[in-house]
This record gives sequence, C-alpha cells and structure tokens, in this order.
Amino acid sequence: MALLHDGVVAPHAAPHGTHLAQRSARLMHPRNPYKDQPPDFAALARFDPDFARHVRPGRPGGGASLDWSAPDAAVALTRALLWQHFGLRWRLPAGHLCPPVPSRINYLLWLEDLLRLRPSPRADEQAPPPPLVLDIGTGASAIYPLLGSALLGWRFIASEIDEAAAEAARALAALEIQVWLELDRLLATIARLRGKGQQVPVPSQLIGLMPPAPEAGGWPVDFELAKMGAQLRERYEAAQADGEGDSFSSWVHFVPVDHAHYSARRRAQRLSYAVWGVIGVATDDAVQPLLEVGSTSDRLRRALVRMREIMQQIG
Repeated sequence: MALLHDGVVAPHAAPHGTHLAQRSARLMHPRNPYKDQPPDFAALARFDPDFARHVRPGRPGGGASLDWSAPDAAVALTRALLWQHFGLRWRLPAGHLCPPVPSRINYLLWLEDLLRLRPSPRADEQAPPPPLVLDIGTGASAIYPLLGSALLGWRFIASEIDEAAAEAARALAALEIQVWLELDRLLATIARLRGKGQQVPVPSQLIGLMPPAPEAGGWPVDFELAKMGAQLRERYEAAQADGEGDSFSSWVHFVPVDHAHYSARRRAQRLSYAVWGVIGVATDDAVQPLLEVGSTSDRLRRALVRMREIMQQIG
C-alpha cells in the first residue's frame, strides 16, 4: 500500500510506499472505517464517471491509482467517498480547501472518545440527547457537520465568517424555500383546475421534510403545505404521547424531521430527490441524468425548472 492523500491509502502500490501506508494505518482511529479497508479507487470509478476520469489502471497484480497531478483529483475523491459511502451529495466552491474524509473522521472519533469519558446516566435518569457541536469556521465544505451527522448522529451549529462559504449555505436554504413555495403554488393551481373541493395528493413523507418557516415573514398565509404539515405533526405528536407513534408512522408514513438533530443540508438533499415523486420527469429517459446530477442545489434548480414548465403547460 502507499499513502496517497492525507490518510487515504491504496492497496497493491509500490513497495517503497509500504512503510508510509503502515504508518498512516497506525495513526488512524481504531473505529475509522478506512483503517483496514482503504478506498477502492476502481470500485468508486465504476459508479462515478467524474471520479473515473482521474483513475489510472495499476500494474499487473496491482490496484488502480489516482492521477494526483490533476488539480481537482482530491475534490473528486472526497465527493465520491461522501456520496458512495455516506449518501451525501457534496459540492465544493472553487478556491476552497478540500477536506480528506478519512482524517476528518479521525478527529470526530477522537472527540467521541473524549465524550465517552463522561459519567454514564444512572438507571433512573433519562439518556442525554445527541451531542450538540459548535463548529467554528466550518468552511465551504461543511465537512464536520456532514460527517458528524451521517456517521454519529450528532447535532451541529456551524458558523462561518468567510463570505463565500456563508453565501453557499444561504443560497441552498433560499433554494429549498423556493422549491416549497413553487410546489405549493403548482399543487394549488392543479387543484383549482380539477374543480371545487378537489385536492392533489401529496406524499406525507415529503411533508415531513418541510423546513422551518423563513425567518423573514414566515410562510405565506395561503401556503397550504404548511397547514398540512402542522396537522400531520399534531396527529403524530398525539400518537407519540399515547405510545402509538410507531404505528402511526407505519400507517400514515409521516415522520417529521427533527430540526434540532437533523442537518439542514441533509434535509435539502432528501427534498431534491423526493420532490420528483410529485412533479415527475418529462420523459422516462430523463431519470438517469437526474440521478447523476452532482449537487443538491442543481437538483433543486432542475425541480424549479420542471415545475415552471408544468405551470406553463396548464396555463
């Protein structure tokens, strides 16, 4: 093996790199998923055409390697790992440092070790909620909130003074709100065309992904999806109080996102897929390109385009 990228090692590399790889493996946290199983570049490339552009076949009997001379090879690797191993769609604005996934997992696991030193709750005490982590200077990558939420189930408050990084987060939040507003307008238009008393069914799983109301003015007074969400949440909480939350969720298929424990970026990512179950794609051959879209923001923008196309068609 050889050390390739700040904690990423590749099997079957040249012998002179073996001592570096062994040292890297020793420095990895015991619970790090990459400690004994480094990323398989060839396997990653089979499912990621963008990443595949940077992969070079190895010598006979050896594994594939990465063309590190390409300036965006590290970004492609991080993006492939986050998507294929953690289900996270990720995009890094130009000009920002690319975080290596294995070493960032190390830091999270070392912090988890420190938290485990706290006294355990007594039998008559309620278990504490997941840790709430303040990530000061989260950067444009937001790597710690993303990995900490996906890997450990932690909650995060991310702060950033870099305007480009902060603007990327604000832009995604605004895009998410815009998708909800235009979806509500589209459904209201379809219901009006169907006639009085007619409603368009909306999957309750989708309603569960609704974000908090915008800080500036809240939701519009005629925003029907928010009313539906409030009704479903009220019924869900009543069922929870009666000890029937699980049966309610399996029957109604509604589990509201807990905004205190669930990252906003992850919520927006799920919406970028789930909304297509309502608006549909224009043609069957448009499904695969949609799945291959590289970022949550781009998928949400495509959803807006699709909804506006439908609005034009129905007049």
